[in-house]
This record gives sequence, C-alpha cells and structure tokens, in this order.
Amino acid sequence: MKWLTVLLIFAVILAFGINVYVELTGETITGKPLQYVGLNITIIAPPVISLISPKNETYFVNTSIPLNFSIIGSTEKIWYSLDSGNNITVTSPLFFNVSEGGHSLFLYANNSVSTSSYKNVSFSVNSTIFQIIDEEWKGAKKGSSTNFTILSYEEVQNLSGIILENTDSGKILFNENINMTADKNFSDNQVDLDANVEISSNRIELKSIELPNFNKKATLWLYGLSFSDPRILKDGIVCPDAICTKESYSGVILKFNVTQFGIYSAEETPTTEVAIIPSGGGGGGIIGFLFPKHKIFSIDESEIKLSLTPGKVATKKVVLTNKLNKDIVINLEAQDIQDFVLIKEKRFTIPANDSKEISLDFIVREDTLPNMYLGKLIFKDNENKGEEEIFVVIEVESENVSLNVNAKIPAEYLKVPPNTKILVDVNLVNLNPEKKMNDIIISYIIKNEKGVKILEVKEIVSMKNETAEWVKMLTIPRRVQYSRYVLYISATTSDGKIASASENFEIVEPQVEKVYILIITLVLIVGIIILYFSILRKEKHEEIIKQLDIMDITGEE
Repeated sequence: MKWLTVLLIFAVILAFGINVYVELTGETITGKPLQYVGLNITIIAPPVISLISPKNETYFVNTSIPLNFSIIGSTEKIWYSLDSGNNITVTSPLFFNVSEGGHSLFLYANNSVSTSSYKNVSFSVNSTIFQIIDEEWKGAKKGSSTNFTILSYEEVQNLSGIILENTDSGKILFNENINMTADKNFSDNQVDLDANVEISSNRIELKSIELPNFNKKATLWLYGLSFSDPRILKDGIVCPDAICTKESYSGVILKFNVTQFGIYSAEETPTTEVAIIPSGGGGGGIIGFLFPKHKIFSIDESEIKLSLTPGKVATKKVVLTNKLNKDIVINLEAQDIQDFVLIKEKRFTIPANDSKEISLDFIVREDTLPNMYLGKLIFKDNENKGEEEIFVVIEVESENVSLNVNAKIPAEYLKVPPNTKILVDVNLVNLNPEKKMNDIIISYIIKNEKGVKILEVKEIVSMKNETAEWVKMLTIPRRVQYSRYVLYISATTSDGKIASASENFEIVEPQVEKVYILIITLVLIVGIIILYFSILRKEKHEEIIKQLDIMDITGEE
C-alpha cells in the first residue's frame, strides 16, 4: 500500500513537471532485503506569475509604459523580454519606453531548482488616438494628481477616482467614473485639462461646457483659508444646499461635496445679512452718501475696452489730474490683467494742481485663447489717501475671422434689479459673403467685475443673408450682488473661429428698496437732531435748577 502511494506521487510529479528531492534511508543489506524504507519528498512548485500591466490594450503615450506584476512562490530570478529582444533582469515593477505600433512582452521567473514559468501580453502604442493636456498637473505642485500617462486608451474611457490637485491651493476628487474622451469636442481626440480646470487661491473652476464629461459629483478642498466660519460660493453667490454640502473645516482647509461644477470659492459667513448700498465711487453705504470723500486726484477714463487678436498691441493714454496744492506720488498696478498690459511707469509724480498723461500698452500673446478677460488698473497715492481705478475689458478674437458681432443693450436696461429681464440687440455681419455661415454657436455670458460668471446661455443660428439681427432676452439671477457686470457675446463659426462683442450694465437694488432706504435715512437724521436738541434742553434745564439751588442756599433772591 505504501509503494502504491509513492507511485501515485511520482505519477503526479511526472504529469506536472514538479521537481522533487527523494532520499532513501536504511542499512546496507545482504541476502534478503529489509521490508522498511524511509522516503522524504520535498516538492518545489514553479513561481505563479500575475502580469498586471501592460494590458492587452492601446496606450497613447510611448514613454513610461508600466511593467507591474506580482509573483507567488520562491524566486531566484525574474526577467522580461520585449519584442523577442534581450532578457532584462528585474527585481520590482518599473517603467519602460517603446516605439509606436504593436509590441509583445514576456515575463519570466524561476526558482532555485531552475523551474520556470512565464506570462506574456500583446499591446500597442498609438500617440494619435488620444491626447491628455495636463502639464499643470505634473509639476512640483501636482500632489496626488492622477498620472494619466501610464493609462491605456481603454482605461481612460471609464476611469474612477480621478484627482486633480494644486498643493498650494486645493484639490478635486471625482466621485463618479468618467469617460475622458467624451468632452465637448470628442472628434479632436484630446481633452484639455490645463485650459478648462483651474485650482488657485480660494478658487476651483471647471468649465462644464467644455468638459461635460467631468460635470460629476466630487469632493473639493480649498487650502490656505483664513476664515473663522466659511460658507461656500458657487459662481459668486451662496451655493444652495442641493448642490454643496460642507463636510469639514480645519481652520485652513475647507472640505465640501458638490453635485455639479462651476466656479467654487468661500467667504466668511456674515453674522447678519446686510444690504450693501452702492455709493457711486466715494465712501460706502449711508456714510458715503452723507459724507462723500474728497478726491485728491482724478482720471479722465473710468473704463477701457479693447478688441484684439493674438499677437496684436494697442496703446491707450489716460490723463491724471492732481487736485491738491502739493505734489503727489502715484503708484500704478494691474489686477487680473498682468499678462495683458505693459506699464512703463509704475510710480510717478504729479505736480500740484497739474496733470500727467500716462501711456499704456496692451498686448495679446500669440498663444492667448479667444475669450473675454476682465481686470482693473489701480492708482493709489503714496500716502494711501486716495485711490482710483479703471475697469478694463479685453476681448480676444480669432485671427482672420469672417464674422463681425455687434451688441447693444437699450438704455432702459442698463440698470436692472435682480430677477428681471435684460434685452440685448445682436447683429452679425458676414465679412466674406462667398462663404456660407451655418451653425454659428452664440454664447451669452454675464460676468461680474471679478470675472465670475453668473449666467451662460447658448444657441445655434445660421445666416441666410449677409447680415442677421435679433433681440435676445436674458433673465438676471435672483441672488446677485449690486454691481457692474459685463455681457459677453461670442460667435463661433463652423471652422472654429471666434468673433465677439460686449456691453456693460449694472445690477441695482429695486426702487422700492431705494425709497425704503431713503426713508430710513431721513428718520435716522431726524432722530439724531431730536436727540441732540433733547440733550441740550436737558443740560439747560439742569443748569437752571443748579442756579436756583445756589440762590436758595445764599438767601439771595
């Protein structure tokens, strides 16, 4: 029976190619052999290889292809061969480079008795099949941002747990699977994360129009905040509970969940909601109305609007006038448009009761994308007693665009309250009548002075004639701040060229609120006057009583 067991073991060994050591023990015999034999068997199985990557898929980057594997069992040597080339010894997962086209990889491992096993995979590289533009998320501040270059084309079509991080400012963790190839223009075989995602100081923006595939549920972090109790803003207004859920705030890091994208930021939660009364430039609220500031200098321009194409330069001149009887020193700085303006004199002197002309060069670099860019030029005197600013609107259009856009807001709609309609007259002119203008994408975008978008509407039009005119009605959101806004209208032709126009208007408090505020102000002034005279009367009465008391003591009549 024992010999039958041994024969079965040897049969298994022969069938599966397992190496064994066999040791027979016993005494030297003569004559009749002994019946007892000692048999020790050690079975050493070949290593079990799992080849994790590369996969039998297509990669769109031919550098840093991942070789990742796991091995069960003892090993003496691990090596791989690419495209029947030399054997290369490895000790752990690594990255390798290949050329375009198809490839095959064999991964081997053996044990101490030279029993080996292998796994192989075929894959390909096609750098034209898809491109991910993500240089912003590869640098020193990338943090835990997803490394897309090691993924295959098949993987990025259903990718989970995508992370985009700027270690200085914040992070996005997408909580739903994303098909990275399904952006607005999937036919261009690329997705541009650099142009459409921004994580900066107290700001996370994802342009969901360009990246509808990324408009998913996500967890957001804002770093480096200094609020005591922040609240979340979406597109410049308080984010509703249906969209934003605050998860935690550690003192400098705000973590919250969102159901869709836009522009997210934070602000201090006010203890009470107070309506802001615009003061028209001097002072603030009622105080500014009652006690307006005296300007120590003035500027002949309050706004500069430019329409340029990439590579072009425009020069504007402004005149500053000193209203004091002494010289003043002015400091000039650009806000949000530093890349567009060349300031030759950042610090200059204006003599007493005199004026000075300043020349400003506005430059649009070759790689600037067509869009509207907003900012300010801020002028401050050296003693911080006066400050004036110029609002700047720069429209960047495509070169050689065969379309001209004009927009005009009627006078009665230049000042409107929230939650009302605004009308704009739109006019398109085909500059190349021989070329048909079909399927023009018209975008209506309203932004505040800081560039925060509060409204965006799109439609498609076609021009049957050389010109096209219509009136567009837009609804102002209910919860917006009273301030200056810009309506930006862009027209994208079928060949991707963009022409644009813009118009400024104001969102103001309703007239009922104005009357109410005026009544409150008058009542307050009357109350102060009554209180003042009441105090004077009381003091006079007390003085008379005091005099009578003195007369009574001295006996004088």
